[in-house]
Amino acid sequence: MRSFEERLKEIWKGEQTTGVSGALAVALRLLSLPYGGIIAARNRLYDRGLLKQDKLPRPVISVGNLSVGGTGKTPTVIFIAHILKERGYRPAVLSRGYGGSAHAPVNVVSDGNSIRMGWREAGDEPILIARALPGIPVLTGSRRLFTGRAAVETFGADVLILDDGFQHRSLFRDIDMVLLDDNFATIVAAVEEGRKIYDNIRKFIKYLLSCNASEIAVMLLAPLIGMPLPLLPLQILWMNLVTDGLPALALGVEPAEENIMTRPPYSSKESIFGRGLVVFIGVMGIAMSLFSLGIGAWAFRSGDPAWQTLLFTTLVFSQVILALEVRSERTSIFRIGLFTNPLMVVAFLSTVGLQVAVVYLPFMQKIFSTAPLGAGDLLIAFGSGMAVLIVVETWKWILRLKAGAPLDGEAASMPR
Repeated sequence: MRSFEERLKEIWKGEQTTGVSGALAVALRLLSLPYGGIIAARNRLYDRGLLKQDKLPRPVISVGNLSVGGTGKTPTVIFIAHILKERGYRPAVLSRGYGGSAHAPVNVVSDGNSIRMGWREAGDEPILIARALPGIPVLTGSRRLFTGRAAVETFGADVLILDDGFQHRSLFRDIDMVLLDDNFATIVAAVEEGRKIYDNIRKFIKYLLSCNASEIAVMLLAPLIGMPLPLLPLQILWMNLVTDGLPALALGVEPAEENIMTRPPYSSKESIFGRGLVVFIGVMGIAMSLFSLGIGAWAFRSGDPAWQTLLFTTLVFSQVILALEVRSERTSIFRIGLFTNPLMVVAFLSTVGLQVAVVYLPFMQKIFSTAPLGAGDLLIAFGSGMAVLIVVETWKWILRLKAGAPLDGEAASMPR
């Protein structure tokens, strides 16, 4: 005969149910209506602040599941604790202790050195976790708030992991991890995807703001060195929509870097502009503007009628080269490879092609007030892009030296 748990799994998976299983499914659905209403009402009260959430003095990570049967919750808790300890944190595990006879506010199952309780008192899961995590305290208790405080005050824990605690809204959690299946690769893939998205947002911001800074600097500095208006409004609009836009969109789908799962996590309190992002934007904005203004001023004083077009094209070429470079914070573009992001290749070629059209097609010349450039001028504009490449590669090399990282990655420890 099938067990009660097997029948529940059958209902959960939506398989055809008849007889006892069918009746059980109907009963569970009826019971779920008032239960769901109570949970929704409780959550609304917490969301509006009418019910108070207790907050522990250290970050809290909660791991739970929604399915009937095992989803690898306990192995996930063990894995997270191992990773945190390897990264230099002092984690503690707060387990539910179901099935154990000990119901005190705080029960120390393991102090990290020895297991103090048996499975009858603590429950089987806390003992399993304690055996798998030498050096990490494991506690149970009737109130997670009290056990969390005990872990911090007694054992100096700086990260608290709740085993199956996500449904308890009375305790504030910094991270809720809900497992839907027992495929551990799901968790790894989710963490990797989250890190990649965050990295790509920073790359997007770094590129766009550096380009905007260079355009602003050009417009502000040109009058100070005796030049007329260096860029026309339509030319600036063209750069913002095409030159900046296409590569920036390609940066949004940049593949994950090789070391993305081996580097330590960044602090949750860190600003997205942290780790030198603002300094980079300032340095590259000024560098690109100086390259462009220097070439434009030289052409203007030489009496070249196409000086404005040369300055415009120089700035565009500098920006598209920068797009290739910001694909990694420290790794050289020569190691990443030019073709690892096909959309970036398309964006690069499209931007260069469109800029060439603006310079050489007669009807585009009338719209954007450009003049055809000679081969020598094109080489000068391209050379400014190479100067940008050299500056950014030098920047990355200095970062790798400071971090003590190898030439090919970002594996050095980050501040927590």
